[in-house]
Amino acid sequence: PLLTPQKANSKRFLDQLAELPKEEDGDDESATTATNNNNNNSTDVDIYPHGLAPIDLCITAAYGQYLPKRFLATPALGTVNIHPSLLPKWRGASPVQRSLQAGDNPIGVTVLYTVSAMDAGPIIAQEEYTLDDENDEEETKSATFLLPTLFQKGTQLLLEKLSDILAGKITMDTAQAQTEDDATAATLIHSTEGQLRPWDETAEQCIYKYRGFSMWPQTYMYIQVVANDDDSNDDGD
Repeated sequence: PLLTPQKANSKRFLDQLAELPKEEDGDDESATTATNNNNNNSTDVDIYPHGLAPIDLCITAAYGQYLPKRFLATPALGTVNIHPSLLPKWRGASPVQRSLQAGDNPIGVTVLYTVSAMDAGPIIAQEEYTLDDENDEEETKSATFLLPTLFQKGTQLLLEKLSDILAGKITMDTAQAQTEDDATAATLIHSTEGQLRPWDETAEQCIYKYRGFSMWPQTYMYIQVVANDDDSNDDGD
């Protein structure tokens, strides 16, 4: 089905999921309903004439909001997420940015089951990505480059595991539980965090901020220009 709610906790959207008809025996086609909730205008369009098979699996990436329990209970095989960090490190909204800011190497991506707690579900698979400080161009070590790169790797990782998930060989129970003691938070970034303070920060810390904040807010530094006393006396005095 094609359902496009503004938020996953929309009651209308959740009701639509719950009311999807099951496929009837002997039907060659299944029905799907397309819903457009943009600009508060709702339109339902029947695309196929028959019933719809139950939902097997949901996949999310870069969603950035909590999914309600009612949504998580809908797919028979659960909901799977692609998260660009080596969980349980950097749970939350800015995992790539925070890992680069911290100077982590390697970084990586995780495919996991979604649970009610943020990025805390069992791990299906992980892949590390090592930054080569000696040979890589600096731009390839920035969040601007690494965020889409890690999502591409995560997508491929999910595709490799998808058949086992659908076959029931990988489940919420058999996937690897996260170690809560190792969890760290990738909090939202504030615009003031991009300021470089070389009088308080090392050169290494400044370059890590430059990499982590390359998308937003980027890095900047305030410089105060003060007149030299000798220059102010160049009028002949």
